[in-house]
Amino acid sequence: MKQAIAAYLLREKRRDFEFPELQKEPLLMAIAADSISTETDLSAEKQNAMMKHVLASATRSLVEEGCLYVIDYAQDRYQVIDDAILVPAIVKTIGELQTTGDGETAGVHRETLITSLRSRQNLCKVKRHVFIETIERLIQNSELYEVSRNRYKLID
Repeated sequence: MKQAIAAYLLREKRRDFEFPELQKEPLLMAIAADSISTETDLSAEKQNAMMKHVLASATRSLVEEGCLYVIDYAQDRYQVIDDAILVPAIVKTIGELQTTGDGETAGVHRETLITSLRSRQNLCKVKRHVFIETIERLIQNSELYEVSRNRYKLID
């Protein structure tokens, strides 16, 4: 179910969404229906409630894994955490951390960078490996370079 939600958001190029929008997606509801045991005869209302529960559980799981961020609990509004969010945050944070008191630039250690990024409310649950994979893509795209083992600087 989690993969289906992620694929839907990727396919639709969604940056943020409200939970009721997921309930309107026929494919997601069909997948949720498939995950419900059909051993007992359920009323349509009960089956619909169970499908919504499956969808909500998968969405909460994605929040716990750091793939989604809850923008507004009251409105059930979420933000997708991907490169569009991570890359600018990493670049900005390295830019802030790499300048020393005397105006020189120094490499930023990976753990310092990740700790600083996780202090942001919307990135606090992002898994360490996701940050590392994004950093590696930035190095491959020549936006960062590794000064020494696990120390990074922006390319001027």
